[in-house]
Amino acid sequence: MIKTTNGYIAFGATFNKNIILPFISNYSPILVFFDSNLAVTKTVVLSNSVLGTHLTEANHLNGSYHLIQLSNGNLATYGNGELNVMDSDGNQLKTHYFNVDNKIQSMISLGDTFVISTGDGYLRKFDPTGTEIKKLQYKGTFIPEILEINNRLFFVAVTELPILYLPLVNWPS
Repeated sequence: MIKTTNGYIAFGATFNKNIILPFISNYSPILVFFDSNLAVTKTVVLSNSVLGTHLTEANHLNGSYHLIQLSNGNLATYGNGELNVMDSDGNQLKTHYFNVDNKIQSMISLGDTFVISTGDGYLRKFDPTGTEIKKLQYKGTFIPEILEINNRLFFVAVTELPILYLPLVNWPS
């Protein structure tokens, strides 16, 4: 959940839980909009999601779920390997699916752009409409967090072996 100028927005999902295979069905990411008193004002189902066919068991729900608001007001969500970019009302602008088997991946807002890490070993930078503008390959299988310190991005990329400490100096513009 994040605070906005009008209240709050939460990122979650709706799905059916079954006692037989598939244990999870009809998965759809959602945005829930709240006023400043935390009363629900609107719910938006992200209907372009492909996750309904990829999430079939409770373990698929493990991981990080990110929601950011960019300086232009657009929203971006990232969870279960799927990135969604919406306008401030929740209307989808773009969606990208990377892979539900991604381990914990990270996301950071950089004003009107943002960066995510994907399980295929890339940091990917996007513009406010969700168009990828740069990518940088890293050695590792997942990045649990990205920090911005003095206009530099720092992250730890975890591998099957030791942890790699890889600072990224001055993200290329």
